[in-house]
Amino acid sequence: MHTFSPTILNTFSAGYLQNNTKITTNLGGVPAIGFGDGSAGFGSYNGYPQAFKENIYTYSDLVSISHGNHNMKVGVDFRRNIENSEFNVARPSYYFYDQVFFAGDAPYLQVAGVDLEIWQGSMSVQFV
Repeated sequence: MHTFSPTILNTFSAGYLQNNTKITTNLGGVPAIGFGDGSAGFGSYNGYPQAFKENIYTYSDLVSISHGNHNMKVGVDFRRNIENSEFNVARPSYYFYDQVFFAGDAPYLQVAGVDLEIWQGSMSVQFV
């Protein structure tokens, strides 16, 4: 705050906020395997690792002017948001009807990632 005169007051403020969240997995390169028959699957979700990093800068300036019975305030508020996040969906997730189809390497659905056999039309692929 700075007082220019008894009737003019200037208020300036600045701020900084950082949000840094990382979600990792302890299953490294093991893709998620799910079974349609209700039995338990294994592996990690195809969206890991995730890193959300955000920097927010704020600046504001407010001038208050008093003249007799009148008051006037004029100001500006500036915010800058810099987003540097990574949401990696390169690793696929595979879904099989049951363990027999898993043993035969015949998934009925693949989510995200890239499948080299997609051009043959032998798999149903869904990109999320």
